Amino acid sequence: MTVPSFSFPCPLSFGVYDGYRMIGLQGFLSALAGKEVPCLCFVQDYIHLMRSMLVKATLLFLISGCTLIFLAVACTANAQAAALPRVAVFDFEMINTSPQPATPAEEARLKRLGETLRKRLAESGLVQVVDIGPVEQAAQASNLQACGGCDADLAKKVGAQLSITGTVQKVSDLILNENIYLRDAESGKMLAVMSADMRGDTDETWSRTLTWLIRYRLFPDLKMYEAHPG
Repeated sequence: MTVPSFSFPCPLSFGVYDGYRMIGLQGFLSALAGKEVPCLCFVQDYIHLMRSMLVKATLLFLISGCTLIFLAVACTANAQAAALPRVAVFDFEMINTSPQPATPAEEARLKRLGETLRKRLAESGLVQVVDIGPVEQAAQASNLQACGGCDADLAKKVGAQLSITGTVQKVSDLILNENIYLRDAESGKMLAVMSADMRGDTDETWSRTLTWLIRYRLFPDLKMYEAHPG
């Protein structure tokens, strides 16, 4: 029986091939290698399609794998953050026993102390710092050091387990000290009080004193709280 012969264009190689013939193993391997062989166009189309599908499947697999890894890491990070103690950090207050009133520069430093403390705690991985926005106005209207532990009540309102307040006591322009108070919001119990003296009423002395208190007093106390909460 004679196989009929005919010609038609092949879109992949832009040539014209004769006949309706079997290409055999050698021709098939040549086609896979990208070589032009006398064959039917649909064979080359099929090989091109299989290659394209393989590339797409590989990319889809890689993208799916990366997505799953990202979601797993994100979920783990969220779970770890949720397990950390939640702390409300209130702005520092001034206890001024010097003859001079507080200056605008000192008021600005008080604000920066609170902001710096929140930032350092958030970066530490020891606690989860909560937003005190809903109770900030009430905190500023209160004397947190003389309100009978009202900071604990304010901390509970924003879902915190711990409350941190601070003061700067000014005896004179040369003699000052910084104090940080750590309280259990649920029980109102004072967990730790830390203090450091400073000499000189400048941005540098205030900042360096806070850094010392955070590193050598507050962080160790928070680690102890994590090991033995309550």
